[in-house]
Amino acid sequence: MNPRGATLVAMPTTVLISTIALGLTGLGLLILGLTTLIFGESLLLAAGGILGTAECITAGRLVERRPSARIVAITLALAQAVGGIIAIANGYPLGLSLIGLAGIVIIPLSTQSAEEFFEATPP
Repeated sequence: MNPRGATLVAMPTTVLISTIALGLTGLGLLILGLTTLIFGESLLLAAGGILGTAECITAGRLVERRPSARIVAITLALAQAVGGIIAIANGYPLGLSLIGLAGIVIIPLSTQSAEEFFEATPP
């Protein structure tokens, strides 16, 4: 029991891994996008900043245990993977790491324990 009287539910490891990966990737893309806007590199990298902002917000929603956040996180990770493919096609080797990090978000959030965690009503 916490001080407010609500019972706390432990977050499954798969959801925790996805939340950390989504938050770190979002923060990295946000920093990359902001430096791109300052130095005027590429529109593709600037779009990564927008995706990074959305991923940081969604990571917060995952911590709040919102059922829609799971679907949004998977969708953003898929968009990140597509952006990684486009980045590789444009000659940015950073795209390969974006694809791998998207997999770290998608695969754990697709497990049965993650589905049960988000479908259960919060205490």
